[in-house]
Order: sequence, then C-alpha cells, then structure tokens
Amino acid sequence: MQRYFINHSQINDGYVTLTDDAAKHIRRVMRMTTGDKVICCTDGGQCYLSELTSLTEDSVQGRIISQENKQVELPIHVTIAQGLPKGDKLELVIQREQN
Repeated sequence: MQRYFINHSQINDGYVTLTDDAAKHIRRVMRMTTGDKVICCTDGGQCYLSELTSLTEDSVQGRIISQENKQVELPIHVTIAQGLPKGDKLELVIQREQN
C-alpha cells in the first residue's frame, strides 16, 4: 500500500487532501481511482488509512478510515567512520560532512 507524507493542515473533518506532487503521483504514476486506499503519515508519527473519494487535476481527497500511531524510526543507532585519505582529500571529506 502506498504511503504519502502530509502536514496536519491537510486533514479536515475526517478527510485528507493531497496536492502537488503527491496528487500527481497518485493519478498519473499509480493510476489510482476512487475506492483505492493509501496511507497518509504526518511528521508526528500518526498514520491514516484513507479511501480515495475524489481525484481532480490538482488535488486528491480521501476519507480517513482509521488512524494508527506507529514508531517509524528504527530503534538502532548508526555510526559512520571515515578512514584517513592521502594528501589533501581529508579537507574535502570534512567539507562534505558539514553540508
């Protein structure tokens, strides 16, 4: 099932509205129609199972069926190490890390 990331402002009265790239992806790439289901997730970790109710040229609207609170971050810590390169390449590595 497809997941799309949304803001809380896109949720109104039990409906979620997707616009811009997400709406275009649903209509043109995935070729979804009314009745198809997607999962919409907020940055706070709330996920909403939604059934698509209307698809227009610039937006897609879905009725929220259920809400889930899931832990989306992996419960592990990752450390990345860099070996010492020869010559002046160490400065390049440090510059890339800061960006």
